[in-house]
Amino acid sequence: MALYFLFFLSGVAALIYEVLWNQLLILIFGGGIWSVTVVVFSYMVGLALGSFYFGKKADKIKNPLKFYAFIEFGIASYVVISGLILKLIELGIKVLYIFILKNFLISIFVKFLFSFIFLLPPIFLMGGTFPIFTSYLIRKREEIGSKTGFAYGFNTLGGAFGAFLSGFFLLPTFGLKKSFIIGILLNIFIGTLLLVLAQEKPTILYRKKESIKEEKRIFIKKYLPFLFLLTGFSALSLEILWTRVLILVFGSTTYSFSVMLFIFLTGIAFGSIIYPFLEKFKKPLIIAGFLFLIISSYLFYEISIIGELPLIFVSIFKLFKPSFISLTFAKFVLSGMLLFLPCLIFGLIFPLFNALGVEFFRKGEDLGKFYAFNTVGSATGTVLTPLFLIPFLKLKGSFVLITLILFILSFFFLFDFLKKYRLCLLFCILPFFLFFKTFKKWDIGLLNLGVYYNPVFISIGIKDKSTLKEFASRWEVLFYDESSYANIMVVNSSRGKSLKVDGKAQISESIEDLRLVKLLSHLPLFFHPEPKKVACVGLGAGITAGVFLLYDDVKEIHIIEICKEMKKATRLFSSQNYNILNNNRVKIFIEDGFPYFSYTQEKYDIITSDPFEPLLKGTGRLYSVEYFKNLKKHLNECGIVTQWLPLYLLSKRELNIIIKTFSSVFSYTSLWFTGSDFILLGSEKPLSLNYKRIEKINKNQNILNDLKEIGYLSPYHLALSYIGRVEKIKGEVNTIYNLLLEFSIPRNFPFPSISENMRYISRIKTTAPNPFFKLIESDSLKNLLDLKRSLLIKAGYLFYLNKNYKNLLKTFSLLKKLKEIEDDAFIDNLLSRTAYNLGVSIWKRERNKEKSLYFLREAIKNTPDYGEAFIVLAGIYAETGEFRKAIYYAKKAINIYDKDPYAYFPLIYSYLKIGRKKEAEELLDKLKKIYPFEIKKEFFE
Repeated sequence: MALYFLFFLSGVAALIYEVLWNQLLILIFGGGIWSVTVVVFSYMVGLALGSFYFGKKADKIKNPLKFYAFIEFGIASYVVISGLILKLIELGIKVLYIFILKNFLISIFVKFLFSFIFLLPPIFLMGGTFPIFTSYLIRKREEIGSKTGFAYGFNTLGGAFGAFLSGFFLLPTFGLKKSFIIGILLNIFIGTLLLVLAQEKPTILYRKKESIKEEKRIFIKKYLPFLFLLTGFSALSLEILWTRVLILVFGSTTYSFSVMLFIFLTGIAFGSIIYPFLEKFKKPLIIAGFLFLIISSYLFYEISIIGELPLIFVSIFKLFKPSFISLTFAKFVLSGMLLFLPCLIFGLIFPLFNALGVEFFRKGEDLGKFYAFNTVGSATGTVLTPLFLIPFLKLKGSFVLITLILFILSFFFLFDFLKKYRLCLLFCILPFFLFFKTFKKWDIGLLNLGVYYNPVFISIGIKDKSTLKEFASRWEVLFYDESSYANIMVVNSSRGKSLKVDGKAQISESIEDLRLVKLLSHLPLFFHPEPKKVACVGLGAGITAGVFLLYDDVKEIHIIEICKEMKKATRLFSSQNYNILNNNRVKIFIEDGFPYFSYTQEKYDIITSDPFEPLLKGTGRLYSVEYFKNLKKHLNECGIVTQWLPLYLLSKRELNIIIKTFSSVFSYTSLWFTGSDFILLGSEKPLSLNYKRIEKINKNQNILNDLKEIGYLSPYHLALSYIGRVEKIKGEVNTIYNLLLEFSIPRNFPFPSISENMRYISRIKTTAPNPFFKLIESDSLKNLLDLKRSLLIKAGYLFYLNKNYKNLLKTFSLLKKLKEIEDDAFIDNLLSRTAYNLGVSIWKRERNKEKSLYFLREAIKNTPDYGEAFIVLAGIYAETGEFRKAIYYAKKAINIYDKDPYAYFPLIYSYLKIGRKKEAEELLDKLKKIYPFEIKKEFFE
């Protein structure tokens, strides 16, 4: 057991390194699938080569444990010098970068090759541990299955523990560098103990060849290596597919990946460990066939329920009080439901094949060969799945293909058994019956609802399953694509078009979102004296980059986007992004922001950075000191960087980390308010406005119209957004070696209050005056803008406190005051939303009809197409018996947004009450088509 424990620790160390190397290679590949793919591929190929090479030598080594100890020392030695090797590789990529940047596939291949070369030596050594270790353990042929199963199982269980330890403890607590040191110390500890145990030379037993039936000998020689390869391919392909599906539910955090990897490896480990219980059955081919039949049948069932995963996840989560622990528990349960049984069977198959396949008692060589075929298959699955299966077959098609491969394997093993009992025809019909279950379409709206990012769904609670389905059905899906990197969706709702990535809404046509993404470009363009070349990190809907097209002096616009499929979605926002994809000033580079600015030689006048939220795996680097320093290196003189600063998801500590990290790099940092979020501007020179620049902007009607669209009546009104200079902020900084944000933000669940962040930012003091005031001669205008600015900030703060009636009422009063001072679109929008919330709140609390109607009409007065307000008005009139008015407002609501089922309910109800039964039935038929869920008959009776 002491040796098994050491092999367990060896698995711990191997997976610690896998997680840490994945973190390092994100610096080269950026976030997304490719850093994971290259690490897993390198592990599979390296283990295969090492297993094959050392397997040939295993039986000749006189003291395997001593040899194994030196392998552990070799791994530790390589890791010690790996930092220097990685620097050399990064230098090589930097030299080639100018040539490979224009072609996505060539870029990926070159990075893949360099990364593979970097990872191969230590993983090659790891591959030798299995045949060396098992050659020492196995003394008799009968022990092959049980001891390889135990060894593989304990090693894989160690890997599962290492994955969990890395994601949940080592990286969050110690950071990247110290975690590597812990892995090195673990290798040294294992090697030292092995040397102690290896003092006594192991006894070499008599090796006896056993006779094998000729038909079995032919079977082994012809097919078994290929079956090992197919099994490895299927297992790793499924791991990638499971990961892509589950991150739609869990969110793409490091914790989510750690949970999934833990369940995957634990299932395989326990399968290998319990294998000896199968050894008493003397029909290994039939056992293998039934194992493949079980796994393929279970996968057919899984495919049929994947579209319902958000419902299952929410049902599990609702059992507990909302917290990070309960959220993690729900992830474990759902991952276990999907992954554990198939992985358990994969774990059983490996020792079963080994026992079946060792024809002669050359245990080290044969076991190494079979292990090599298995890992080659795994490597192939790791590469082909993201590169070909998902892009061409999509997620569901890829699942079906792998399931069919496993089903065919079961038929292959069970053929003689089925032929004997005349079950072949029945068995051939079985896949069609199972496949029929997969015909049910996945509800892509529900699957991409992003329940993890919408705490209202899981922290407040869901009454029943239909509630989530009902919410998802309100969207009209305009575009949907499943790529290796992410699921991309464009939907239409009452707030206009919205772009969603892996379930998380990124941008919509709401004025709040438009104001943020447009100001990211407008603000620096006002301050830079002569901007000619600009860069945007992130394409999204293309609106940030599209603003640059309005300025004639901007000659080149470079967009850095990691997901090439995003361009298809961007075309749906062409009216908002000024048709940016068809403009010859624009170049798009398919690349992640971090490696791009690490390797490129380009220099820019303005760089806008609008990445995903920093809680996502790999995104934390785009909020790091090293990233901001890279941006600064690529600025021309007078260059400016704009960085999005989210208010939601973050605690005050994390908000402070982002501001501190950014301001520690740039000599001059200022903070700007958009009404819902903040923007950081960084430069090496103070921001300065001049009359010529403003006059030029004032003559450009396109720019003025764009500003008016987001609530600014003139260029001077940008003064409303100014908060102040950021000076002498104390606190921690986020670095690539200690990603504080990536590990701390997911633990905030339920997510912190935005209002607290608003309050914190409002307390940041500055001595620098509003830069726009230098060009405003009128004191009355300055006073007006100052008053409007302070009221706007206060109104925004109160709006986010809208949990009670008093705060809503205060917000409404402030906004009415603002509207009296000066009218603009942004105030109208915020005023309408506040009035709507007040109207709904009053009706629910007090049933005060007149009061509620007043606020709802105020909402409509400021925003005439406010569909939700019309729906509530119709509902109130229907409930109080004023059916003519209910019909009038319900029809208004349907004209604005005819896909919302709630718009139909008061209309149908009113028609029934006034005796217009035929019209009610026609509407009900229409409603059933657009709202395909059960409608209770009692509602209409």
